[in-house]
Amino acid sequence: MGLKTPCAPAHLPRAPQLIYSTFMGGLASANIQLNRRVLADLAMSEPFSFKALVDQVKQMRGLAPAPAPAKEQAAAGAGRQP
Repeated sequence: MGLKTPCAPAHLPRAPQLIYSTFMGGLASANIQLNRRVLADLAMSEPFSFKALVDQVKQMRGLAPAPAPAKEQAAAGAGRQP
């Protein structure tokens, strides 16, 4: 009998999961050509960059809402006159 260790408490909502084939297909659709080894190195050495790739694919596939515009960009655009 194996022990089960929960990754997150059961009462918390879970984020939509992205399976490997969907992730790789999304990268291909976005014309991002990275192999598994490069993706593994990126995930270990640059986790924020890897998460940006995952978030991009999730957004393309409709698994995540579109990001809100940054406050600095909105404030900079509001002061401009055409």
